[in-house]
Amino acid sequence: MRHVFAYAMLALFALGLFVMGISANFPGYEAYVFVSGILLSTLAFLIPIQLVKD
Repeated sequence: MRHVFAYAMLALFALGLFVMGISANFPGYEAYVFVSGILLSTLAFLIPIQLVKD
């Protein structure tokens, strides 16, 4: 089950990169879309850290 979680976190990270990549397609909202991509990518690292924290 651990490998499924790892793939899910990789997919979340890739989704964040994708959102950052398409930010140029939203004129006037580039910064908001880019920052949301950064937050999605950051979640891919913060979720596992919170799960193993004691």
